[in-house]
Amino acid sequence: MSVTAAPGGGVDVRLPPELRGLLVSVARQMHEVLTEDEYADSPILARLFPTAVEDDPMATLGFEQLMGKAIRDGKIEAATVLAATAGNERLSAEETLAWLRCLNDVRLMLGTHLNVSEDVDMETYLEDPATEHAAVVYLALSELLEMLVRAVDPT
Repeated sequence: MSVTAAPGGGVDVRLPPELRGLLVSVARQMHEVLTEDEYADSPILARLFPTAVEDDPMATLGFEQLMGKAIRDGKIEAATVLAATAGNERLSAEETLAWLRCLNDVRLMLGTHLNVSEDVDMETYLEDPATEHAAVVYLALSELLEMLVRAVDPT
């Protein structure tokens, strides 16, 4: 597995087929969470769309009315791009940015599901059969996200 800067911008992505399939799956799941009514009151959406102004509900409401749809649409577009380009070996700069955005959101989604915090050792999740799969996915996507960031900005 490798991710390297591509000549002319973007990145070259060498991933195993299983990981490419996982990317399509998590992108579709993200799209579902963002578009299906059943997730409207989900803590996952609360994490993906945090309160804009903590102590000012009116300012938060104004921000959500002004920017909420654009932010949601951007997340949906990033998930769509990830699903559509998961099989590509070269990503444009724009596709790379979409991958970064969507993978970060998926990590937030999984982290919320697992209740990940800085105080919890991931080994705890890996040792529990009920959380092991989500933890493995979380760690794999974290590694891929880090590789993408390093390829985009090697400094």
